[in-house]
Amino acid sequence: PFEPSKIINSQFLDEKPALTREEAMTYNTNHLAALTQQNAGYHQFGLNMTRGFEKGGMVFSTNYRNEKGILRNNNLEKFSGRFNLNFSPLKSVTFGVNTNLLYLKNTGVQTGNGKGLGGWDNWPAMMPFFKLYDPNSATGYWAANSGFNALAFSDPKLIRNDLNEYRTITNAFVQWDTPIKGLSLRSEGGVDFIVNNSSYWRSIFLDANAPFNNEASELSVTEQTFNYNGFLTYNRAFGEHAVNITAGAEATRKSSYVRSVSGNSVTSGYPELIN
Repeated sequence: PFEPSKIINSQFLDEKPALTREEAMTYNTNHLAALTQQNAGYHQFGLNMTRGFEKGGMVFSTNYRNEKGILRNNNLEKFSGRFNLNFSPLKSVTFGVNTNLLYLKNTGVQTGNGKGLGGWDNWPAMMPFFKLYDPNSATGYWAANSGFNALAFSDPKLIRNDLNEYRTITNAFVQWDTPIKGLSLRSEGGVDFIVNNSSYWRSIFLDANAPFNNEASELSVTEQTFNYNGFLTYNRAFGEHAVNITAGAEATRKSSYVRSVSGNSVTSGYPELIN
């Protein structure tokens, strides 16, 4: 016969609430609806401007996107911008600058990590008689640290998994068409600068192992890539024949810096992170 207590005792990580067969038969929990948010969607705004003038032109564009994911409390905010300028102060000289900016903010839950860590992986293991809420629990959730309440593992009051990314890619060039017909010199330089900051925090109420502690971690990664090059090009036609010669040099320099910290039983001055 169907015995919910046997399933709970063998599967749940720590908290194993009593549940009779008769009581279990009265529940039909929609765990998929609990995992997802009905107002999933996005808002997006963009602006583009162009300007041409006698000796050059420029383009500016920006875009903002605020997206709510299908998973509850799984959201993405994105801002990007681009600026492009080309200018010829002299007939033989042209220079240009191209800059791209990006900001990402992702807040959500861990997923793909198995039982007890939130996300889609929890859903197939959810029985319809597993409840979601318990008004007598300190968290308000039924068996919050059992590993089988995905709703508890998506509540930002109990767990956070955030990422902020800042990135800029800038390239600049200058080209000189020398007095020698067909001979030009071009030099370019570029930088790719990225900062990734990620933070994780899990409340004591979601810990399934004694002595039941909260845990937190921070990771910051800064990367810089510099590219330089210079090329001399000779391109000229002589009657039915053409000559094209290119000579140059290129260099790349990359560096990174990583800071990380993690711990448990972490105290905090923020009320939402007390437990």
